[in-house]
Order: sequence, then C-alpha cells, then structure tokens
Amino acid sequence: MNTKEAFQKVKTLTGYDSKPMPSAITDPLSFAEDLNIFYARFDTTNCSEECKALLETLPIPEPAHPAPFTVEEVRRQLSRCKPGKAPGPDGIQARVLKECAAELAPIMHSLFWESYKTASVPIFWKTSSIIPVPKKPHPSELNHYRPVALTSIPMKCLEKLVMNILHPVVRPHLDPNQFAYRVKRGTEDAVACLLHSLLQHLEASRNFARLLFIDFSSAFNNIQRHQMIQKLHHFDVPPLLIHWVHSFLSDRPQTVRVGTTTSSITITNTGAPQGCVLSPFLFTLYTNDCGLELQKGSER
Repeated sequence: MNTKEAFQKVKTLTGYDSKPMPSAITDPLSFAEDLNIFYARFDTTNCSEECKALLETLPIPEPAHPAPFTVEEVRRQLSRCKPGKAPGPDGIQARVLKECAAELAPIMHSLFWESYKTASVPIFWKTSSIIPVPKKPHPSELNHYRPVALTSIPMKCLEKLVMNILHPVVRPHLDPNQFAYRVKRGTEDAVACLLHSLLQHLEASRNFARLLFIDFSSAFNNIQRHQMIQKLHHFDVPPLLIHWVHSFLSDRPQTVRVGTTTSSITITNTGAPQGCVLSPFLFTLYTNDCGLELQKGSER
C-alpha cells in the first residue's frame, strides 16, 4: 500500500472524509424565505439619490466606438466556459456556449457591446439564484449557510471582458500589499512578505511589532454603490465604465433555492453576489484605501 492509499484508509476509518449533513428542514419554503431575507439584511439604506447626484457630476459618457473588445476576444471567453459549471437562472448551459463559441461569438459580441455602450446591464443577466451551502456538519442557524450565487454564464463572460478593461486603468492605484484576488498571488505570498518584514524589523535591538487581524463578515455584501462610484472616480475610471458598474450593482433580483423549492424574488441594491467574476475585484477596489501607514522610528 502506497502513502496515498494509506492516507485514504485513515480518513475513511476516522470519518474525516464524510460529507457534512445539513440539519433536517421541515418547511423548505419557509426556510428559503428566511434565508432570502437574511442574505439581503444589508440592503437597508436606499442610496439611489446619492448615486444619482454623484453620476450627474461625471462628464456625460460617450458611447464606445469601436467596441473595447473584439469578436475574437468574445469567442475566446465563450470557449473557456467549463462544461460542468451550473447554469444561472437563465438556464443557458456552459457546454452550449463552449461548443458553439465560434457561431455564438458575433451574436454575443453584439449583445455585450450594446450593454457596455449604453451602460446598462439587463435584469436577467443580474438575476441570482442563491444555493445555501452549510459551513459546518450540523448547521443550527442561518449564518451557518454560505450563500453561493448562481448567475448567468454569458454575464460571467461579459464580466471578464469588462475586468480586462478596468484592471489596466486601476492598476497604478492598487496597494502592492494586496494579495487576495490578484493573479499569481495568494496566502503564501502574504505570509512570506509579513514574516520578512517582521524578522527584518526585529533584527534591531529593543524593537517590537504589533499585529492586527480583521475578519470582514459578509464582505461582498457590504459594498455600497455610492461609495463605489466615488472610489472608481478617484481611480480615474472612464465615466462610461463607472455608469456600467453602477448598473451592474443596482436592482439585482435574487432568490434562494433549497432543493426544488425556490423563494420569492428580492431586489437588492447593496453588495455584489458571491459567484460573480467582478465581485472580488470590486471589493479589492472598495477596500483599497485601507492602506498601511508606518511612522518612522524604532517602534512600528
């Protein structure tokens, strides 16, 4: 028996690889409705007037001519769709987009360009179907269920194209100490950088260091549209792209699905769903001004 097989046997004997079993749900519809309200609990402030006032201060956005992405770029995004990925509420399968990428590319390019140049995201592309996934083997409260949003796969392709436009604009403003949600960066890089800075600082006598760790609860759900507009404007993002991002974050319908039971529709204007391509990147921009400032001296 090799090492891998031995480890698998140990996991089986100890029950380590057993799948979490959610608590019994007696009324799926009531449970789905409760979760839907719980996941939308941050949407308590109507910032529409603030957003409107901020958008009016921006220069009138000019339509993009030509389109900032080509038919070939759209085809590549469609061809990269993972066939096994669950479809969104629109029911469009990733396998269809992948296998028919060449035929669908001109059509999808026209739709994507229309959305981008009018700074308007269609409602059915913003609709989310949330699947609650237990965080622990025996969940006992609503907060023990992680909201994983299933969104339109064509919309994910458009989000990737938009991120390719947005990223070069904001790259000069990004914090070099930001490791999450960045290409070729991860937890190991953050730990290595932290240890290097600490050990280098502690080489001097009588130096010490203090560490502060903060955990954001429901991070993506806390994104406020009016603050996002201000931050994008501060990053010199073109007005047309700011209007598009505002439309992306506004009036998002969501439902919660438990088995075959689906809750009623809730319209949210706060946050970005877990499952959208742009959500991690927008959250990075949203918290980018939480930078590190050190005072010179022996104590830091």
